[in-house]
Amino acid sequence: VFAEFRLDSPYRDRVARARYLLGLIDQSQGDSVKARKQIQQSAQIEPDYIAPTFELRGDAIDPFAKN
Repeated sequence: VFAEFRLDSPYRDRVARARYLLGLIDQSQGDSVKARKQIQQSAQIEPDYIAPTFELRGDAIDPFAKN
């Protein structure tokens, strides 16, 4: 996965986005525990990155939700 290469970046914003993306991938594959851990790490690395904060609060739209 491309996001895994960004984990070694010296730029916090890239690492945070990579962690968030990996969390979404884990979530889509049904591994909610691993997904939450990745998303939490993303929020901790870059607190100004709002997407993981919304995801953790439950404010994000779930693209995998069954209608």
